[in-house]
Amino acid sequence: MIIGLTGSMAAGKSTVSKMLKEKGFFIVDADRIAHEVLHDPAIILLLASAFGAEIIGSDGEIDRRALAAKAFSVEGGVKRLNGITHPAIYNSMIESAHAAESDFPAVVLDAPLLIESGLHRECDTVWLVCANIETRYARIMNRDGLTRAEARQRLSNQMPQWRKKRYADALIANDGGIDELRVSVDAAIAELSLRSRGSRIDTSNN
Repeated sequence: MIIGLTGSMAAGKSTVSKMLKEKGFFIVDADRIAHEVLHDPAIILLLASAFGAEIIGSDGEIDRRALAAKAFSVEGGVKRLNGITHPAIYNSMIESAHAAESDFPAVVLDAPLLIESGLHRECDTVWLVCANIETRYARIMNRDGLTRAEARQRLSNQMPQWRKKRYADALIANDGGIDELRVSVDAAIAELSLRSRGSRIDTSNN
């Protein structure tokens, strides 16, 4: 069973992913793989060509902060960045998912751009972590030290949450506290277990 886990920026996807890991799910983390991809010399060369040599630090590696600033500040920058990195991330995630041992309850593809990249087509079910727009604005501003205008710009570069809902089999609401979120996660697991007919997935904490 492959679960696609996604959510808009600051919705709380990473928190849900940690909860699932605690329950014994095998997590394939797109962010971790993206870090690895950025060390690939071929990818570094392509990114420098697209965004300029200033995104490369003194150590010859990609300066992720400089790359993000550049990608978000130029028209079409995010699309160009994704076009360079997504194929490698996509392939690595699929390989990791299929290499997972069978004694895990399920494999979770944890990816913010699960739908945009087409990775959702490789999943048996898609779970979307949701939060209202004002909650997400506040989290981005507090977490990253951004103004509201800068937070709005970041969110505008993503597929809207309402559109992502069209692809989701389960919605996990995250506008309340951590205890409420745990209840929502357990409910999603329980529903999946019922649908899976005899799956080894359970809602107990490991």
